[in-house]
Amino acid sequence: MSLKKLKTNGYFLIASSATLLLFAVNFSASGIVKGDLIECSTSKEFNQALLLLDSSRKAVLELKFEIALEMENRALNLLGDSYQDPRVMDDTSMNIVFADSAERRGEYKNAANLKLRVLESRLESLKTKCQKHKSE
Repeated sequence: MSLKKLKTNGYFLIASSATLLLFAVNFSASGIVKGDLIECSTSKEFNQALLLLDSSRKAVLELKFEIALEMENRALNLLGDSYQDPRVMDDTSMNIVFADSAERRGEYKNAANLKLRVLESRLESLKTKCQKHKSE
């Protein structure tokens, strides 16, 4: 198993193409937690985004909102539109607009919290989508 270390503003993330997240803080406002590693066509992106979500949560707890935003932006870029399911209405894009606007105004706390909720929602959607495909 090949591991590579990614350094982002003092945070070291261990990423593996097969399995991620052997350690993390179990803090979660949503149903997405470190034990939610999945296996489906988008599992690599999901698992990497899940690791970034955990790092973002840690940064928010430490009041490091700019670092949290960096993690969230990376995770959202990884997911792209893979989370979308035509059977589910998605309104997270509007929150991204609000978060980007807050970030431009220097309101990093608001922006980080908005994007954190968007990321949690999109990961939950992707998890549900993957589970539906497995059961079909």
